[in-house]
Amino acid sequence: MVDRLTKIENKIDTLSKEIQEFKSELKTLLSDKINLSSSVKESFIHRVSIYPTKDECCGAVEGYLSLNHASFFSNFTEDDWISFYNKNIHKQLTKQVWFVRETLSSKSREAIFSIFGSRLPPINTNAGPSEVAKWKRKPEVKSCYESLFTKMNPKDKNSSIVLVSVIDRVLQNDHSNTEIAYVLAICSTILNPNHDEIMLKKNIMKQKVKKFLVSL
Repeated sequence: MVDRLTKIENKIDTLSKEIQEFKSELKTLLSDKINLSSSVKESFIHRVSIYPTKDECCGAVEGYLSLNHASFFSNFTEDDWISFYNKNIHKQLTKQVWFVRETLSSKSREAIFSIFGSRLPPINTNAGPSEVAKWKRKPEVKSCYESLFTKMNPKDKNSSIVLVSVIDRVLQNDHSNTEIAYVLAICSTILNPNHDEIMLKKNIMKQKVKKFLVSL
């Protein structure tokens, strides 16, 4: 009887230690949630999508945890993991990816207006539809759009294409085809006289990114 009680006590003690270890790792993971999001964000922006679905986000996190927090991740049942992901990670992660898109958008606009300078008339990004349409009908805007596909210096055979220069300014470090496609989509939306908006709407941008990715 004493032996049985001793074994039970040992099992309880072992279980208690495992619970404490789990709680400790959980606390570490949650306190490092922003870094986790950043790591996963870089992973699927480079390999998956700049407009990732919830399943893609969750899958990227699972891959990250399997490599970096395997013992922690193995403690979850499928249902518990989904619940934990939804409660603690998804919102923060999607916010991080949104921030990446906003940063690329802002840098792309700055690069476009910087490269064309006074050739490109200014426009408020919050301008109404009629004002945007009027701006896009200007000959200067059409000229700048057409110039995107010409050399920076037509007299220099080694001169880069204007669009390439925009991409280089926006993506100065290592970058993916997805990011290049996103910048291309931005340029073709902002200056394209056949597109009446300068707002980067999700449904339009997703279609354009998909189209450009095919050709990269």
